[in-house]
Amino acid sequence: MSKNFANSGLRVCLVFPPNWNCTAGSPHLGLPCISAALAGMTNTTSLDLNHGFLSWAFGYPPGIPNTRCLDLESLNEPYFAFQDLLQASIGSSGEWVASEGLRLVGSPECSSRKSLELAHSGSPFRKYIAEVGAPAILASDPDIIGIGVPSLLQLYVAIEVAVVLRQQGFTGHITLGGNTISRLYPELSSADIFDTVDSLVVFEGEEPIRGLVKAIEQSTPFELVSGLVTENKQEPFNSTTGRRKESLADMWSTPQFDGLPVGRYWGCNYIPILAARGCYYGKCSFCAIPFGWGPNGFAGQRSAKRVYQDMLSLSELYGIYRFKFVDEALPVPLMRELARLILDGNVEFEWEGYTRLEKAFGDPEFARLLGQAGFRKGYFGVEILGSRNALNKKDANDPLRIFENCSVHGIRGHCFCMFGYPGTTYADAVATVDFLIKHSAVIDTADIFPWTYAKHTNVPQVKRIVTSDQDWALEFDHEAIEPGVFSSSEIQRFVADLEDRLWSEVPRMLHPTYRMLSPWKAGLECIG
Repeated sequence: MSKNFANSGLRVCLVFPPNWNCTAGSPHLGLPCISAALAGMTNTTSLDLNHGFLSWAFGYPPGIPNTRCLDLESLNEPYFAFQDLLQASIGSSGEWVASEGLRLVGSPECSSRKSLELAHSGSPFRKYIAEVGAPAILASDPDIIGIGVPSLLQLYVAIEVAVVLRQQGFTGHITLGGNTISRLYPELSSADIFDTVDSLVVFEGEEPIRGLVKAIEQSTPFELVSGLVTENKQEPFNSTTGRRKESLADMWSTPQFDGLPVGRYWGCNYIPILAARGCYYGKCSFCAIPFGWGPNGFAGQRSAKRVYQDMLSLSELYGIYRFKFVDEALPVPLMRELARLILDGNVEFEWEGYTRLEKAFGDPEFARLLGQAGFRKGYFGVEILGSRNALNKKDANDPLRIFENCSVHGIRGHCFCMFGYPGTTYADAVATVDFLIKHSAVIDTADIFPWTYAKHTNVPQVKRIVTSDQDWALEFDHEAIEPGVFSSSEIQRFVADLEDRLWSEVPRMLHPTYRMLSPWKAGLECIG
């Protein structure tokens, strides 16, 4: 896998692999952040092979009926027709959910053995990768290829892209990065992955990818690059490449979406944006998502002024004034300052984001400020009512007040629910669904998830079930070891029943097409 690299002007191709969801209204933010970090340093190309594959295979995006005052029944048609198209293409080999991706029978993504076998033998994405994807990558004549892997479902596909690139003659450097790589790098390093790829970028990717480029340009050892894992460097940081303690969030340029099909995704399109890197709280007992940012789960935040400048630059460049904050949790002080900047600038932005049930959202003045500044929808982690102390969330314990207050000021609310965690009860799960139904006038949409035992968490009341073919798994089944605790199968059964009940009584809350439209003014006009 050697190639003679030029001493300057390296060419980098950043790749987003297939098997991401079909319902996002934008590109994933990972590649644009890395592209911005490489600006002025390399000649960088970005390719969204997920969008490319869906367009090539299924005529994506399917669109929304071009009429006003749509009801939920008419919104069913485009989503479920496309869902049926996806499923028909795979038959009994798996389940293809438009809002998630393809899950093959046997869960090969959880196993190093199965993933590597599938990457070499060929997955359902092979024809596209070999005939369209890989040739498009190689057309840019790259020296370095970086493949982003935010979802575990994309892992074997990312490796398959690398396999095909090698088969088609690429001898340069291939690196994998993203949340999944950051959470699995020890297990990935112990597999045979370095037979195909050269390195793994761990946690925040901007600094390691710049270090990688410099190492190749200057012919210095990869072992000196902080945040990089190679066959000979199993840990991203050591005494020589210690991790920075200060946040670099304000250092990086505005994300660059060059080469990505901005504005050509399904539903009301928006631009993804990031303020805080990880979760500023990060102590929920069930959650491991922030680990992708590092062992502490939080890598600082961008200033409100820089975020506002990002929004101005991107809206001017693409003519899109809708923004989705993909932070794990938007901090209240940042939201307040950003809202004031938007109002002072007299710019008509619309924005939505994930946030915690902080007391500030129950303050009419704060909600009014956000609503006037275009904050259209907040995604709140309610999880479950009654026994929330078991989750160690330590947030406001009056979600109704928050949802009502936000609704008064034009802010829609999404309710994340999670049932089955040890210490919570079935009765509380039922009461939470009752709460959603009773207050559907102020709660716009919801998700109901069964609790699953996540990698990087420790839950003493249950025993994690791990098989030999789950070395790359991020979630696991479990069995109860204390009275009153539910097993995985029990949780899945009663959550499915409660989800069916919510769908039958307030289908809007779970409707996949509705939620593509509901945060945005244009979408609401379409729905009527």
